[in-house]
Amino acid sequence: MPVRALQRAIELIAQIGAGTARPGTVVVGEASPAPRTVRLRWPRIARVLGMEVPVEEVEQILVSLGFHLRPVGGDGVAWDVAVPGWRGDVTREEDLIEEVARCAGYDRLPVTFPALAAPPAKTAPRLVRDARVRDLLVEFHCRAAALGMLDTNILTVGGRPVAFNYNYVADGRTYGLRAGFDPTAEMEHCGRILLYKMLEDSFARGDSEYSFGPGRQAYKDRFATEMRYAYTFRSYARSSVKSRL
Repeated sequence: MPVRALQRAIELIAQIGAGTARPGTVVVGEASPAPRTVRLRWPRIARVLGMEVPVEEVEQILVSLGFHLRPVGGDGVAWDVAVPGWRGDVTREEDLIEEVARCAGYDRLPVTFPALAAPPAKTAPRLVRDARVRDLLVEFHCRAAALGMLDTNILTVGGRPVAFNYNYVADGRTYGLRAGFDPTAEMEHCGRILLYKMLEDSFARGDSEYSFGPGRQAYKDRFATEMRYAYTFRSYARSSVKSRL
């Protein structure tokens, strides 16, 4: 129990006549840790909260909570704040600012973010490139749907999607682009079941060819009658290092 609380308990005992106080203090066990001091800068309060709290109000709030403030020199207003032993949760400047905000009233905080001190960083080139590719693919999807070339298949079990295939259909040929399944559904061969249904639909349409798309997967070998090579082309700016290799 902190010394301050013990002293108050002794005062109450003496007031009701249940004992007599003796001078001195006996420390049993480890001594209390040295008081902790945290530097608090007044400009930092406005920076974190987005509003200014008067210096007098800051001092009044912290003193009423048991903190001891000692003004320090330097630019602006700052204090070395002695943290009472029972406030083990206060270890940094932001903790003191939180105490100021709590007692000053959260309803006084501004509802908008303060202005940025620096402009936002430029978007990484890779993200710009990915966004352009995404926009291009979305345009392809919309045009394919408008031309009646879109063939999307989803297998659901109990209303839950468990597998999908995304294809294009044109001139009696089906071109597989994307396929996948939900492993958390714990349904073995759910993707294969969907594939069987897609092949049935392809035969019913009278397609002359069904392409499983790029990539070598074992499930394709069961149906494939021909293997074709797929080529990938990449372009680089003339000024880039890769274009000179």
